[in-house]
Amino acid sequence: MRDRLYRVAKHDALPGRLRALATISLGLLGDQPTASRALAKATLARLFKLLAIRHRYMDLTAALLHAASFQPEAAWTEEQRALLTTVLRTGGLPGGGRTFALDAQAAIALGRIAGPGDLALFAEMIGPKHVRRRNVRRSTVIALGTLAERHDGATRTAVAALLSAALPLERDPTTRKLLTIALGRTAAAAIRATRTFDETAQGLAGLLHATLRPGDDAAAPLPRNASYAMLGLALIGRALADVSAPAGPAWRQTTGTVLRRAAEDAGQSERHRAGAAMALGLLGRSADRDVLLALLSDTERTPLLRGAAARALGLVGPADAATLSLLHALFEESPRWPVRVHAAGALAALGDHTATEFLVTQLQARHASDQGAAAQALGNLGSAALVERRLAILQDGNQPMRARMAACAALGCMGDPEPRPSLARVVNDMNWRAGGGLFHWLADLL
Repeated sequence: MRDRLYRVAKHDALPGRLRALATISLGLLGDQPTASRALAKATLARLFKLLAIRHRYMDLTAALLHAASFQPEAAWTEEQRALLTTVLRTGGLPGGGRTFALDAQAAIALGRIAGPGDLALFAEMIGPKHVRRRNVRRSTVIALGTLAERHDGATRTAVAALLSAALPLERDPTTRKLLTIALGRTAAAAIRATRTFDETAQGLAGLLHATLRPGDDAAAPLPRNASYAMLGLALIGRALADVSAPAGPAWRQTTGTVLRRAAEDAGQSERHRAGAAMALGLLGRSADRDVLLALLSDTERTPLLRGAAARALGLVGPADAATLSLLHALFEESPRWPVRVHAAGALAALGDHTATEFLVTQLQARHASDQGAAAQALGNLGSAALVERRLAILQDGNQPMRARMAACAALGCMGDPEPRPSLARVVNDMNWRAGGGLFHWLADLL
């Protein structure tokens, strides 16, 4: 599989987008626990060989950086690490001139392999006196969230302080969204490391609650970045449940009440209600299944909200017979295509293979959102037969280009034993996707 993806990545005659996604999938295969250090080193050598070439399609260069950063930190050489820092500082590869947004992509990539010694560089990039483009600041926020997940103690505390200080001063809406996500990631990492709801995590959780409701009026419209704040709170709640922290049940009950109210409030926007539904799924309380079932069953609601409810049901956990029956009915009978796709995704997340054939066909769907949802869902249903079918789509020059790209995406998910498809983790935290829909960010959170 790696050899075939590499051949796509280096093939000059193929479209740049396909080559970029093949590169990402190649990198993600080195993100698996089964990948050896020797294999990761060989993958890095291949990727840096391609980085030495100046490519006409800028996203291919960015994809090479991301793919490299998904190799284990121990496989990197000092020269390879130094190259990432150079790109972040200068905005381009040595001898290759500046490339649009490459410094922003380098920040995200560096966050995946950075150590405590790189914190000063990130602090410089996010500081109030930094004059670089907003893209660099946004990417630095993403990188800080990743750094906090990878390092304990003083490093995570320092990251929490940087993010907390930046949020009230930030005026760019997209950067504020990314800050709320990073705050949730940092708090969740602290909870899992200490197995308690420590002072750092409590402070960040309080900041997110204040962001969600800046005033005292519970009936007021939610602020612009509310969906992301809710997902950040759900991250914290899931972490509390995972470690069985003593303070967890009460905090999750309070947060669940806030999220349920937002999901059920017809006065809020459909997007905010969809964000609340997603957050309820991520929070993982079986007690909230009734709200999600009600949203999913309501044919008056938009496909966005009903699709969010379907996906959320797949996240809550083992489903009862009534939930499975409804998901099957929607998958088989719904006239609304997005609802059907997300019902199929929920079934896959629950380990039900009924929708497998449908999901494979959706790699060739008309809409990119349907293709992405299918690729994510198929990551939960890995098998040798599915690998061969995706490879066949990838290599078939008569297939639509987006179908071949979706097949690349699905291949990147293969073999990942974690509950989150790792491809979505990469594609969705790329900076140019930062303003995208809730379904994009969900994958990065799971």
